Amino acid sequence: MTTDYILQRQEDLRKLKKLERQAEKLKAAWNAKEALDEENASKARIAAKEARMRGEKPVAIKSPEKPVIESAVAPAVGIVVEQKKPKAKVTAKKKSAPKKKPTRSKK
Repeated sequence: MTTDYILQRQEDLRKLKKLERQAEKLKAAWNAKEALDEENASKARIAAKEARMRGEKPVAIKSPEKPVIESAVAPAVGIVVEQKKPKAKVTAKKKSAPKKKPTRSKK
């Protein structure tokens, strides 16, 4: 027998997992784009260096433009599911035994 709150929690977890997978896909796409941009910039630098070695006019290097990823992430971020945090258990502090006063021995 399942109750509504358990079903709701399961549905929230499904939504959260779906959002996490979407974020992972966006991150993977972003990383692939970054790697491609770095590779293209490296090839352009090498081509310019080879052109200088041959005595030709070097090719102008374009700086890669960074695409704005906020537009793709904004819809996914708006649907964040809040999870209730369990209350922290309060534990009583242990008190140490009172220290005994040293007794003087009489001679």
